[in-house]
Amino acid sequence: MLHHSIFEPDPDRSSEWLACLWQGPAPRSLVIRHWLYLQDDPRRMAMVWEGDAEAEAFVERAFGGFGKLETRIVADNTPGMRFA
Repeated sequence: MLHHSIFEPDPDRSSEWLACLWQGPAPRSLVIRHWLYLQDDPRRMAMVWEGDAEAEAFVERAFGGFGKLETRIVADNTPGMRFA
């Protein structure tokens, strides 16, 4: 399943967040397609990723406790737009 997440890290917890990312392996189903820095203030990131329920739980644990995280299920229709 394809997901789109926006993450706004808590500036007071960014060191903890980065340390959390290195704690153990990520689920095998987690595939990060894009990691994008948004050009606004406060700093936010967009992530387009694939994964199952295990990956969803990992992303929630690795990001949700360290700032604001909004995730939606999305569909990739890029090939269709190329023909438009």
